[in-house]
Amino acid sequence: VRLLPWKIPGWLIDATLISFVAGGFLIRSTVEDVTNDTAAWIGLAVSIVLLLTRRRYPLPTLVLSVAASAVASAVTDEPSVLLLISLIALFNVAQQFKRSVALTAGVGTTVSFLLIITTLLEQGAIDGAGLASIAWPAFAATAGIVVRSTRENVAASEERALRAEESRELEAQRRVVEERLRIARDVHDLVAHHIAVINVQAGVAGHLIESDPDGASQALDVV
Repeated sequence: VRLLPWKIPGWLIDATLISFVAGGFLIRSTVEDVTNDTAAWIGLAVSIVLLLTRRRYPLPTLVLSVAASAVASAVTDEPSVLLLISLIALFNVAQQFKRSVALTAGVGTTVSFLLIITTLLEQGAIDGAGLASIAWPAFAATAGIVVRSTRENVAASEERALRAEESRELEAQRRVVEERLRIARDVHDLVAHHIAVINVQAGVAGHLIESDPDGASQALDVV
């Protein structure tokens, strides 16, 4: 989403995720008849709140979502929608923080998922579904890191292009200034030459004004 040529509003992304989570919960409620399950409704409400806070407070949201997932799994003895919220929060952490923080968060989330699956959900040996659920945190962290790296590369490319454009503008301005200085020097030299000629011819006219009026007249014509 962050790499599209147009910017999608944050509220639209949040609304889509909330609709996805709420829609999935309602479908599950209809199929499994959990409309009277208070813990499930509380989990849905907490999920919506965490989705709204994940962008501004990614790390606290990740910690709270993992902790809430553990509590919900311990209470209901089944996977909670909060596990999905943990993955979304992990993606935001990897997208907003440097790689070391993202990797640490990914490892911590993976270990937490492993403990939830093997201990709280009492699955013991991890089957294919368990392995897949443990792999999801790695995928979320990797996706966030890739998006962050790509955005940084795009920003660096744009900055380099901007600097190159500024350099071209400065070079053009420098050439304009140099050309103006050259013209000024040429005009100065030309005017100085004419002033020198005027000075010389005026001196000649002053010297010949009495002895050679015609010569003085020619010198004044030159002036």
